[in-house]
Amino acid sequence: MHLKRLKRELYQFRMLSHKFYNVWQVDENDIENLIGAIAGPTGSPYEGGIFFVKITIPNIFPLKSPSITFLTKIYHINICESTGAVSPDCDLWFPFVTLTEMMENLLALLREPDLDCIANQISYDRYTRNIERYEETAKEWTQLYAI
Repeated sequence: MHLKRLKRELYQFRMLSHKFYNVWQVDENDIENLIGAIAGPTGSPYEGGIFFVKITIPNIFPLKSPSITFLTKIYHINICESTGAVSPDCDLWFPFVTLTEMMENLLALLREPDLDCIANQISYDRYTRNIERYEETAKEWTQLYAI
């Protein structure tokens, strides 16, 4: 069942044009490991950068959320600095959410961090103490690591 839904969602994803993100299969025989690209939102510290993510679909999809790991280094409260993993506590996924909606939710997270699901304590501390310095660091990392 999960493969049928996933195939349908990937087909629908390809049929629509997405201005700020894309998702594709690396191997056409492996539908559970996907790569995505997301553009840094306008007005955010990530503006001008393209970030790559790995999306791993669990066997019990859609009951369990896909895991999302940034392959491009990024400075963000909700993303682990060492692994690139997005905090699983962030509400990017519910069983009724599509891949397109999940990417929209990820884009929203780049626009506005979720202070309730911290994956990077150092960046969280900086954000809460000095948001300007946090944004400067995020911009620097975007220029250094994003495409």
